[in-house]
Amino acid sequence: MVRRARGMCAAIVAVLCTAVSCSTPAPRQDQAPARLVLSIPFSGAWESIGRALAAEYGARLRDVRPEVVMGQSLEAQVDAMQAGQVDLALEDAETAYLAFSRGTPEAPTPHGGLRAIGVMFSIAVQVAVPASTGITSIEQLKGRRVDVGAAGGSVDRASRIIFESYGFGFDQIVPVSSGAETLAQFRNGQLDARVFYSAFKHPVIDAISKEVDVRVLPIDRRVLGAIQERHHFL
Repeated sequence: MVRRARGMCAAIVAVLCTAVSCSTPAPRQDQAPARLVLSIPFSGAWESIGRALAAEYGARLRDVRPEVVMGQSLEAQVDAMQAGQVDLALEDAETAYLAFSRGTPEAPTPHGGLRAIGVMFSIAVQVAVPASTGITSIEQLKGRRVDVGAAGGSVDRASRIIFESYGFGFDQIVPVSSGAETLAQFRNGQLDARVFYSAFKHPVIDAISKEVDVRVLPIDRRVLGAIQERHHFL
């Protein structure tokens, strides 16, 4: 895995368990194709790319029968791979790196069976606010209602790292998870900001900006070092 600072982006990689063979000999007439389980943690761009990848495997590899499953979380996927329950997964590069190095909260030992086999796409971290709020910087989010996603998720984790690099934590904002209600809550003033962690460009931001004047807040270069100390691939 290569570290590259490209603004607030993180690489999404295809991760393989070393128990899976990379050779593709033609199957014998009486041999059924081998089952290959590909885990995808989220819907949206992740699922679209994962299912397209599985379809290509099925079309190109005669001895492989791909099966797509939805993982419970990024960490659960690498745990499942290490345990031999999943063969391949789309993973945040940071999660894969930390799991290989030291494990996960549920399985805190190095996952030595993991291997990154390719960078699939980049993820962008974007902090969007309605222009009507007058917010122009990350610091001005203190005391505001900010959608930081589900507790423990990738948006939650990225939000904490970014905010703490600016010197404040979740105790100085009003953290919420509005989900699909962002447009309505931006329009009626119930939500001041939302942190997005997804493939660029994010369809929700694109859709919202057609109906509400949206501003994406800059992340200052002066805090990049502090962010990268805690998220090696961001």
